[in-house]
Amino acid sequence: MDTTEEPFLQTQKKIALGLVLVLFLSTTALIKFAIPLGGDNQVFFSIVVIYFFCGIGLLTSTLYINPTQLALSTLLLGGLLGTQLLGGTTFSILSYLYIATVLLPYIFKPKEGLLRPGAELVLFQNLMSCFAILGILQFFLQFIIGADWAFFVDTQLPAEIIKQHYNSMNALGYGSTIYKSTAFLMQEPSNFSQLLAIAILIELIYFMSLKRLILYASALSLTFSGTGLIILFVLGPFYLIYKRRFGILFSGILFVSTLPFWGEYVGLGYTINRIEEFGSTNSSAFARFISPFMTISNKLFPEDIWNNLFGMGAGSMMRTMGTGVDYEVANASWSKLLYEYGFVGGILFYSYMGYLMFSGRKNLFLVFAIFIQFYLLGEYVSSPTVHVLILAFLVWPSTTRDDKIETEGKFFLQLKRFDDR
Repeated sequence: MDTTEEPFLQTQKKIALGLVLVLFLSTTALIKFAIPLGGDNQVFFSIVVIYFFCGIGLLTSTLYINPTQLALSTLLLGGLLGTQLLGGTTFSILSYLYIATVLLPYIFKPKEGLLRPGAELVLFQNLMSCFAILGILQFFLQFIIGADWAFFVDTQLPAEIIKQHYNSMNALGYGSTIYKSTAFLMQEPSNFSQLLAIAILIELIYFMSLKRLILYASALSLTFSGTGLIILFVLGPFYLIYKRRFGILFSGILFVSTLPFWGEYVGLGYTINRIEEFGSTNSSAFARFISPFMTISNKLFPEDIWNNLFGMGAGSMMRTMGTGVDYEVANASWSKLLYEYGFVGGILFYSYMGYLMFSGRKNLFLVFAIFIQFYLLGEYVSSPTVHVLILAFLVWPSTTRDDKIETEGKFFLQLKRFDDR
């Protein structure tokens, strides 16, 4: 940082960097916590934190309201409300307002030049290095001090301040007393695995530190979750082809294709069994990836064309998706949008998020990683979990930044190497 800059500009740059850190903390250290509103109603604590610090950003002129994003957000939220009014079905105004609250931070953007190129990548990798260590530590602590204390956030803190309806303590299998790692503070092992997969992808694209790759991969293996692996398996081959690393590509294909024959002998039997879950209607894999298609097919398509166009009403999927079925159900972002807001609302939302994700100069591998996470790997429309990644990685960085970033390759990356050029 240039020490000749005026003090207020230096302060703004520090605030801008702090705002990015707040975004990352909102999906890691804070995402498990909630503010109780009475009964079963809760609000993500992260949402309050994001708005509080965005307010600081506005007061210090570090953030400003981007006119284009404000216009698009107004169009989207107005359009989504229109689908509810035209649909003629009962909808939850609180569910709609909750989504609007989660989406509103997209109208904010840091002033040009305050965020140093690559600063968000450095912060995320350093933070995920810390959480990878915590994840490994937590997994092995349960054998020493017991699961109740290794997962003390879930077992010792009041349930009212912990966001409910997440499978935080997820056993390895039926009857098992061994639990998958969540690094103490993540919502679920699957969320942890997805963030680690994005950290691995960022490491491969920008930094290539073998020590950090081993750390992230070790923590990922202890989540015993396939959702993070999906990101890597889908994008990894394309990245290796793009980089012409065909030897690594063919080795990976050979590794995966022969895994069923030897994996059980080296402790990978559980991972292999997870693949077979897609055929079991009572498994999490079936619920996460197949049941959304069945919900849309069995519950939305039989309705009249009006409901197909404008949806079954905000909040309706959570109330109805598990009724009258004999299989495990879950909803993904794409299915929630179609079911509750119809094809009109879905197209509006997809177009809006497509603009945010793909406009400007961005690394497409990182864009598609977040795209896959957001739409396919969970219901993230009304949760800040992935929205903060979209803000930090895809919306807030300068559109003129150079993606070819060089670093010293130390275990913890140094911000000083990311000064503006």
